[in-house]
Amino acid sequence: MKIKFLTIVAVALAFLASCDKHDKIDELVQVGPVAPQVYWELASSTTKAGNDVAFKAQYYTSNPDVVIDTLQVWYNVVRSESYQVTCPLLATFSYTMSRAVEEEVRVPQYIAGYSHKEEYWNNTLRAYTFTDVFPTSYTLASIAVAEPESFAYTDSVTFVNNFGANFAQEFKDSIFIKMQYADYVKMFGPSGLNMLEDFSAYKDSTYDANSDSWIAHFALDTLTATEYEAKTPARNWRQYATTEGGDVVIETVPTDLIILFDETTIDELLFNKSKQYYELQFSRAYYIEANLRCIDSNGAIGTALETKIELN
Repeated sequence: MKIKFLTIVAVALAFLASCDKHDKIDELVQVGPVAPQVYWELASSTTKAGNDVAFKAQYYTSNPDVVIDTLQVWYNVVRSESYQVTCPLLATFSYTMSRAVEEEVRVPQYIAGYSHKEEYWNNTLRAYTFTDVFPTSYTLASIAVAEPESFAYTDSVTFVNNFGANFAQEFKDSIFIKMQYADYVKMFGPSGLNMLEDFSAYKDSTYDANSDSWIAHFALDTLTATEYEAKTPARNWRQYATTEGGDVVIETVPTDLIILFDETTIDELLFNKSKQYYELQFSRAYYIEANLRCIDSNGAIGTALETKIELN
């Protein structure tokens, strides 16, 4: 029994020595300087752009070798933007262009600083505490427009700022490539922009046995597959159909109507004549993600929890 006991003790000592030699915590953890502890509460999570945001701070350091130097508010700016525009002047299809995007437009940066004062000490809380404010910018005010009765708010500069320099042309191009004869009639006829009353000079028609009706369209030309392949792509024609023999039928939009379309402005394309408003919605809003930093005399930084504040 005595021998057995000594053996057990020897094994235990060997195990402890092994643990001491391969201490993973000692190998992996690097202890740095103790940073100040800081906590804050904001008066509100929303505010009008340009207003100050009130807060209450509480902080301390457990490092006896340093003192608190200063406190700082930092925040970034995030923009949320969306738009939706629709052309109500189409007969054979509907077309809406929309976008929704959220992006950081200003990285976190210093906003305001606050001096540490010994008079802030609260013996009950065992921490320093004070109240103050930090500013926001009036340039971050939100914008919201929905089905306006007037297009005047989007002068050329404002429209480009809101929708981008290429938006109007991209919108028009997207419509143009899909438009058919009936769309031109609705867009430029009496029920639309009223630029042209008589379309008979441009109209041709083909009997469709499937629907037992005549289909209106612009003048058609039939090309062999080889002729079609050799034909230089043009803006005024498109492939209309392919025959059983492989020939390609193309439809040509009259030059007069293309000129009318090119002269049409973006506001004309968005105006709903029957409802008397523009088929347009646009919104832009900002929010900031702020935190309070507490810096001691050694440069160690303690950071409060990041807080989101919506601006309106």
